[in-house]
Amino acid sequence: MVRIEEPSESEGHVVGARAADGVRPARGSDPLTGLLDRSEIERQLVGLDPAEAARRGVGVVFLDLDRFKPVNDKFGHAAGDAVLRIIAERLSAAVRPGDVLARFGGDEFVVVCDGAASHDLHALARRLVDAVAEPISLGETTVTVGASAGVAVAGSVEGPVTLLEQADLAMYLAKSERAGVMEFDSAVAQQLLTRTAERSDLEDAMRRGAIRTQLRPVVAAGTRRPMALESRLVWSEGDVLAVGAELRDRARSLGMLSDLLRHEVTEACAAAANLRSLRPDADRLRVLVRIDGDDITDHEVAGALRGTLDSDHRAGTLGLVVRGAGRWDDDVVADDLRAISAMDVALVVEALVARDVLESVDRWSASTMVLDDDLVVAAVDRLREREVLRAEVALARAVGVRVMARCPDEAAAVVVERIGVDEIAGEVLGSWCAADAIIETFERLWDESLRPGAGAAPRA
Repeated sequence: MVRIEEPSESEGHVVGARAADGVRPARGSDPLTGLLDRSEIERQLVGLDPAEAARRGVGVVFLDLDRFKPVNDKFGHAAGDAVLRIIAERLSAAVRPGDVLARFGGDEFVVVCDGAASHDLHALARRLVDAVAEPISLGETTVTVGASAGVAVAGSVEGPVTLLEQADLAMYLAKSERAGVMEFDSAVAQQLLTRTAERSDLEDAMRRGAIRTQLRPVVAAGTRRPMALESRLVWSEGDVLAVGAELRDRARSLGMLSDLLRHEVTEACAAAANLRSLRPDADRLRVLVRIDGDDITDHEVAGALRGTLDSDHRAGTLGLVVRGAGRWDDDVVADDLRAISAMDVALVVEALVARDVLESVDRWSASTMVLDDDLVVAAVDRLREREVLRAEVALARAVGVRVMARCPDEAAAVVVERIGVDEIAGEVLGSWCAADAIIETFERLWDESLRPGAGAAPRA
């Protein structure tokens, strides 16, 4: 086992691995959980000779909680403390005899192991992550947090970075890539260096305006009168080409999704405001920004949205298209979405089943749903798919939600108009164009919608 020295009383350190062993001294331990604290675990690791640590197979698991901050913010510090105590008990039960468990600070925990092979540490880390993920009951409320873990084994990678720092870096990479558990090795070290350079490039591109907004219209079914604008970001520079979801994926992997989302919302709202100023009759025009459902569960992302929108000139300008169900049944996520909706942001749900539509309406006041793109394409030639779409439109009508469909061509647009959708978007309306050029497309569609004979398509 890891050798924890027995200090004198005057040194203020503790003997024992974890609170589960029955050791709850006043000094050298965390007062909230009874685990060892950061100062004690660092003292033990600093005293380890690297060669001896490698010979003995000393390893570290660094664990950081996911989605803990919103629980603390919503239910208060007392609830947050209760969650940390429950997690500490679960971790204590999950580690092996002889492992040293400590609360490293805030929502971070560290396990130090002796004589463990790499695969043993990885299995331990996975067990710890799974233990954290179990629902936690707080009176009448149930919350769920997660965890990301980094693993490091002494002697596996040479260099000035300490074993604890290696595990911390691996945890950071696991969190940013949503990998759950990652082990520090030479490949991870190189990946972290590459990520540092990529973060710098992305920050510089946003600062220089190299990442540009492209827009495409959304029109009313039947009249084809412009109703809104879809937005996407494009980074095309040298040998770099990243568009829309690909660019968001890159930003997410670099831990910069909030920064990119702020950039897109700012640029897209400015474009919509410009169109509003040029067309007084377009005073209700919104711009739609897409985000993945899993991302909206990130409290930092939701906070970035609220902060970016907290200005009068953006009121009523933005629509947020949330793709995929994510964890919308979570009370904290629902609160974030309601707060965003209260800022006069239209919430649009995409790629949902019936239950998710009802959930999104009841819990956070979604105003519009988007039909599945593949179903729309298939409905052109297949009756069954048309009937499925018709049923989804009927459901939306029953709960007071508008319906939008993205159409690749006129044939698909005619089908969905006959089924009864409210809005049409997609390639049928033209290509994506730069924000400063969208006015031409907008004006053309507006003029066409006012021509005699422009009207709703007949419904089958």
